[in-house]
Amino acid sequence: KIIDLASGTVLPTPFLDITFEVGQGQGPGILGMTFDPDYATNGHFYVSWTSADDGIYGMGISYVARYTVSPTNPNFADPATEVRIISADQPNTDHNWDWIGFSNRPGDQGNLYICSGDGGGLEDNGPNHMKPDGNAQSTENLLGKILRIHIEDDGSYTIPTNNPFFGAPPPTKQEIWTFGLRNPFRAS
Repeated sequence: KIIDLASGTVLPTPFLDITFEVGQGQGPGILGMTFDPDYATNGHFYVSWTSADDGIYGMGISYVARYTVSPTNPNFADPATEVRIISADQPNTDHNWDWIGFSNRPGDQGNLYICSGDGGGLEDNGPNHMKPDGNAQSTENLLGKILRIHIEDDGSYTIPTNNPFFGAPPPTKQEIWTFGLRNPFRAS
C-alpha cells in the first residue's frame, strides 16, 4: 500500500496486488522486497514470496520475482509484469525465503542477496529434507543458505565469479554464498 504523505491517507489502490498467487498464513506469503539499484531509470523492483500448497512436496514454492512500476502511474505496478528470477520448492511451510537486497559495496554492486531458510521441519531433518545432514548443510539445494546472484536486464541471472562454488559441477548450486543456516530472515 502507499501512504500519501501530504494528506496522511492510504491510497485505495495497492502498489502491487499479487494475492492471487501468494500463499497466506504462517510461512508462505510476501516475505521480502527490494528496489533495483536503477529503479529511477528502469522501474524494476523485486519481491520474495512463497505460494501456498504447490510444488513437488505440496508445501509451496519460494520465488524471487521482478515487477515493473507503471510508466504512467508511479503508484501502481501491474502484476502482469512479473518475471520469475529464481525459485525453490519448499519441503514444509516454514523457514522459507525472506529478506532480499542489493549490495552497494565496492566490487559487489548490483549483486542480489537472498536469505533462504532451511525449509523447516524437525530441526531440518524431517520428511523431504536432504539426508543425512539436512538442507542447510547440503550444497545440492538452495535451502538454508544466503544466495548471491547478479540479475541481468532480461530477468535472467548470472553467478558472481567470486561466489564460493562458482564453476562447481552439478549438483552443487553455484548460487550459494553461505550455507549451514537455519532461517536467515534479516540481513544488513
